[in-house]
Amino acid sequence: MDLCDQYSLKNRHPRSPNCQTMKIFVAGASGAIGQPLIAELIRRGHAVTGMSRSDAGAKSLTELGATVASADARDESS
Repeated sequence: MDLCDQYSLKNRHPRSPNCQTMKIFVAGASGAIGQPLIAELIRRGHAVTGMSRSDAGAKSLTELGATVASADARDESS
């Protein structure tokens, strides 16, 4: 079962013949724009990885259903 099938079942509508799932990476994922964006992308059946600098941000992304990449874009060692 692919992500289009999962989305169709979850939202109780027939699978669209044009349904294409994407793997999406979101930097700033735990921010004011990132969280609603990730929620909508997951609702539409996409596989989302979100970047977070903090444990709290990582936890909120996990609760939304995203995969977490822990890093700080300003820190080369992360």
